[in-house]
Amino acid sequence: MLTKSKFLAGDVCPKRLWLSENRPELAAPASEAEKRRAEQGRTVTELAREYFPSGVLISAVDSSAAIAETKEAIANGATVLFEAAFSTSDVLARADIIEKTPAGWHLIEVKSSGSVKKEHLPDVAFQLYAAEEAGFRVSCASVMVVNKEFTRHSAVELFRLEDKTEEAQSLRRDIQQKVPALNMLLKEQNEPFVQIGSYCTADPGCEFKDYCWRNLPKDSVCTIPGLLWKKKEPLIERGIIDLRDIPADFSLNDRQRAYVKAVLSGKPQVDKKGIKEHLLALTYPIYFFDIETDACAIPRYDDIHPHQKFPFQFSCHILQEDGTIKHREFLHTEDSDPRPAFIDALLSTIGDTGSVVAYHASFEGSELTKLASASPEYAPRFQSIVGRLWDEEAIFLKHYTHPDFGGRTSIKVVLPVLVSGLSYKGLGIQDGDTASAAWNRMVTCRNPAKKERLAADLKEYCKLDTLAMVEIYRHLKQVI
Repeated sequence: MLTKSKFLAGDVCPKRLWLSENRPELAAPASEAEKRRAEQGRTVTELAREYFPSGVLISAVDSSAAIAETKEAIANGATVLFEAAFSTSDVLARADIIEKTPAGWHLIEVKSSGSVKKEHLPDVAFQLYAAEEAGFRVSCASVMVVNKEFTRHSAVELFRLEDKTEEAQSLRRDIQQKVPALNMLLKEQNEPFVQIGSYCTADPGCEFKDYCWRNLPKDSVCTIPGLLWKKKEPLIERGIIDLRDIPADFSLNDRQRAYVKAVLSGKPQVDKKGIKEHLLALTYPIYFFDIETDACAIPRYDDIHPHQKFPFQFSCHILQEDGTIKHREFLHTEDSDPRPAFIDALLSTIGDTGSVVAYHASFEGSELTKLASASPEYAPRFQSIVGRLWDEEAIFLKHYTHPDFGGRTSIKVVLPVLVSGLSYKGLGIQDGDTASAAWNRMVTCRNPAKKERLAADLKEYCKLDTLAMVEIYRHLKQVI
């Protein structure tokens, strides 16, 4: 029997559906960031229920019991139900909220995003199909999202409803046609063959990607930087998986061609002149700078909108012209708005002159610009810092590629290739999303030892980000 999650998986990739039903052990474990997104989704759903004070929660986990509980609640006069269950011989669904109206039931799907997205429409359409097939008369189907204009002390409501009845009804026939085939697929003994494609990497990603990609060669066409799937998929369909087999006349841009050349030769492709010109823009003291941010679906501090990023940590290595270097850092450890203390620490760390080096500097530039808008009294200082930003990643986008980069330019990839002995492997935190999740656990932690461990992990991770930039800079100086 198809549930909503199974249908949505199968609609994108039949193999994903089959694996989820028959080989779930092959799925990659959920990351800390994924767990946090799921937790925020649950929080948003619970808050949405508060807008319906007469609602009855269908608490049974077992589907048969939940269906019986739903029928009983309706028979007893309930007009709003949470997690109502309905099924046929083919489908099973549980709706976030259903509300009885004179025209029929209003079906509401709750999403933690700030807008209705394209991928939400099949979701609500499946719920509509399942409800109607089970005998419910659905008068309206809506998506309830977080209002991006909301702040904690504003008069704006936290949620807003968008009527998607027309869109859901337009997808209903398509769902009706697909359900029998997908149910048959669930019963197949053998794993279906599905060629890898764009659906493997589409946000939020497939939990079976590592399994499905396990036999790809190290230097596959999927590693060519910036190569669109509409160009990769025809190659894969022709059996051209290893980039060494790409036809000589296949269209590639300069960056892509340089990467392929690096792989074929086994040697890095280095534009020394371009690197030198980029480095000449630097002036001392050089501040190697990195920010960590968080964003919540439900704002936890004043004057912050849903999903608005705010900084809670930075690391800065300061290199003087004589070669001396010192490290400064900031980490907000309490469950309060980190921005005032962050601003004080930042402006006492970065002076009025000297280059500010960041990796993928547009991110730091965006966050500092937002701080300038929120704190007009410090705007000139922030604008000065933004004006002095220098992007280290730009060198690897334009002037330096290595066969061991795998077509990527992330600092996590570049560092261990260029600087022996330095790597993110073994750290308690290894990426920004995990850092954000760890910070949330830390500020709400009541166990002093655990809180201290999380703080140490956060500092170690952020410090390596800026130390990595220093060591990569030194490597680049040697190259030219």
